[in-house]
Amino acid sequence: MIVSVPHRGALHRLDALNVYSALRRRRPSWPPLESATCSAGGKHRHFSVRELEAFLEPGFRVERVTRTGLGLEEPIYLAALLGRVPARRTHVPKPILFLHLFVYLLDDAVPWGRLGYNLTIRAVRPETPA
Repeated sequence: MIVSVPHRGALHRLDALNVYSALRRRRPSWPPLESATCSAGGKHRHFSVRELEAFLEPGFRVERVTRTGLGLEEPIYLAALLGRVPARRTHVPKPILFLHLFVYLLDDAVPWGRLGYNLTIRAVRPETPA
């Protein structure tokens, strides 16, 4: 099984969704985020390796951990979210989403160890004899 989530590393506070949500709490007239982007509590959650391991079913063993990217796409996405405010748009324009995705893919290709913004684990469940 391969699982990829935002990493709760040194740079997790740069998360555009969480920064925007914090700013919006001070300015409730700003457009809300799309419901699919955040959990019910309004937080875009980041995980440590230990937290992610806790979600695994019994019998799964983490075989590989990779932390990539620095979150360079987050300022682009935050700018896009803030750009919606004057126009009262509820969505981010598609060209900005494509730019965000492009920077994300480039950034995610670089392993940064514990500084990595994205966390991917590969877990295996050893086969049991029949």
